[in-house]
Amino acid sequence: AAAPGDASGDVLTLGGDSGDFDNRGYVAPPQPQKVRVVASGDRDAAERESASPLFSLKRALQPTSALLPTLETGFELAGASLALVQSESMDAPALISLRKWVESGGLAVAVVSKGQDAKVLANLTGAESLTSTESEEGAYAMLGDVKTDHPLLSPFADVRLRDFTKIRFWHHRQLTWKENDVRKPEVLARFDQGDPALLLWQMGKGRLLVMTSGWHPSDSQLALSTKFVPLLFGWLQAAGFSHEAAQSLIVGDEIGGGPDVISVRKPDGTQIKKTDLPLRARSPGFYQIQLQQETRIVAVNLAHEEGRTHPMDIQKLAEAGVKLAAQDGKSGNSEMLPSDQARVDARENEARQKAWVWVLMALLGVLAGETWLAGRKPRAQNVTA
Repeated sequence: AAAPGDASGDVLTLGGDSGDFDNRGYVAPPQPQKVRVVASGDRDAAERESASPLFSLKRALQPTSALLPTLETGFELAGASLALVQSESMDAPALISLRKWVESGGLAVAVVSKGQDAKVLANLTGAESLTSTESEEGAYAMLGDVKTDHPLLSPFADVRLRDFTKIRFWHHRQLTWKENDVRKPEVLARFDQGDPALLLWQMGKGRLLVMTSGWHPSDSQLALSTKFVPLLFGWLQAAGFSHEAAQSLIVGDEIGGGPDVISVRKPDGTQIKKTDLPLRARSPGFYQIQLQQETRIVAVNLAHEEGRTHPMDIQKLAEAGVKLAAQDGKSGNSEMLPSDQARVDARENEARQKAWVWVLMALLGVLAGETWLAGRKPRAQNVTA
């Protein structure tokens, strides 16, 4: 059923029991979050040129139930969710703009376009010893060592997505640096020959990922593989935009703790201002979170355990150390612990066994007496005769 008033979700109502406090389940409506991906390159290439990195990128960024991604070209990074750039497209102004955006908390992915772009990356990251050359012609590479447990590669934690052997990289750039360079990167993936494939630099509050080979056809088969879409959405998730549907909260969870939250409206209509946030949900229902540019609905439900109102086994209470009141005028617990009951049963069994031993011995004694008497009676008759 639709929720009453302007609460924009559905309510599942159940019946048939004596208590109605847990008979309603609240389901928030689908609310895809807008995601703005900025990429360097020609906008028209995304539509017409299949060899362009933007062509496959645009088709991979499809809407989901949780995300509504849009692809823009240029270096307008204000408000961007993710930045994807080619190193050859970064002139001095673009380099400064990208560095400031990353250091303020952004996540950017830079593809090394050619072997001479090491200077661009050195200026961007501060790794002064960074150098690069083109890989050898005529030989392809494959990914051989991938840190699938890293947050930036979280989709590949699933064992079903860890097989990279079908992806060929026709060209890549060989990046090297001195081990004593204070700005040296963390290597997240290597090719089978040992060359770095994916590098990570921490820059201020943000992160810069560097790919030594692109996903477009002239560099690799990555865009045509089943790994490309999970890789992109894994980066979005690392940037704070998960493609998984939002889970329902339960009573007691915090609501409205984000920096963009202006206010929260509770199910009873009470408006909570930013100065009093975050708040803990004290009742089930729909909470409306007012952000800078949109309003989001969050469903809060009772925990499943709250609806379990059947009587608890009294033995479980006793095992937990609960002292039970006396019943029927008898002192102590109304029922014994299983361990105590077992000891009582053992003692009763032992007592019954001892009683049977004495009965058996008595029967054997009677049998022995009758046998002795039966043996003496014929001899007495012979003497009389």
